[in-house]
Amino acid sequence: VASIADDHGVYHSTVYGSEEQKTPHMQSLANDGMTFTRAYVASPACAPRRHALISGQLPYRNGVVGNHEHKMYKLDASDSLIQQLLEAGYEVVFRGKVSHGKQEGVVPDGVVQLPGDNRLLDPANVETYLREREDKTRPVALFIGPTDTHTIWPSGAAEVHFDPEDAVLPPKTFDTPEARDLMARYNQAVENVDFCVGKVRELVRRQLDEENTLILYTSDHGQNWPFGKWSLYETGVRSPLIAVWPGKIAPGVKTDAMVSWIDILPTFLDLAGAPVAEDRDGKSFKPVLLGETDGHREEIYTVHK
Repeated sequence: VASIADDHGVYHSTVYGSEEQKTPHMQSLANDGMTFTRAYVASPACAPRRHALISGQLPYRNGVVGNHEHKMYKLDASDSLIQQLLEAGYEVVFRGKVSHGKQEGVVPDGVVQLPGDNRLLDPANVETYLREREDKTRPVALFIGPTDTHTIWPSGAAEVHFDPEDAVLPPKTFDTPEARDLMARYNQAVENVDFCVGKVRELVRRQLDEENTLILYTSDHGQNWPFGKWSLYETGVRSPLIAVWPGKIAPGVKTDAMVSWIDILPTFLDLAGAPVAEDRDGKSFKPVLLGETDGHREEIYTVHK
């Protein structure tokens, strides 16, 4: 089960040291599993990052380097790592934003795409789907993508419960009322995503075999703020990454192993016992998850156009 947020900065949760946003569900994941301190994305923009995830290839290899270059994608949906999950026998379910923009040619036909708003994402229909599916013995891969932290952030007193005066602005930010208002709204968005993370974990407990389920939380790149999204600074390309698997991943562990977003689906396939196409740049970090090694990559490549 992969929960993939949109524009959630790595430093903006209690897991990574924030005292401003209250993220009890992300913290619960970290307490019960493994937190990666050096996870990086392939690009600090949505489309190239998400195409890199699905393809397992770096942007200049899969063709999508700019944020709206979908037609430049070099792989067919039938040749994606999602397709390989399907061929490994998995039922693949998308809810929320997983790929980017028009999905033709990117998402294989066999993927179940459930409807619903991506903001304040309530995965109730995911639980309904799991409860009512005919073959409950078939393994399932869930991808759930809330977008609250993607601008435009919540606004108005009814939606935002943070006082702008209490906002902690990132370094190198001009301290203005407008900046504080935006940061308060973003803080609320982070807590909205955390709420979704908690709902996802609840449905896993009710509908799946928790001890046979890997839960992963991450974000596609940094916050939409100067030196974050759209930049190759650490705050643009470093991503939160937390993994929980009772009985397999030791609880409360932090790892400095360097991993890239292109490694996520190869890891899923490795755990499923399925091969990964040889022309992919991603490589499984299964040994890191299982505590067999504390290293993965020596270097990470990430690009912005």
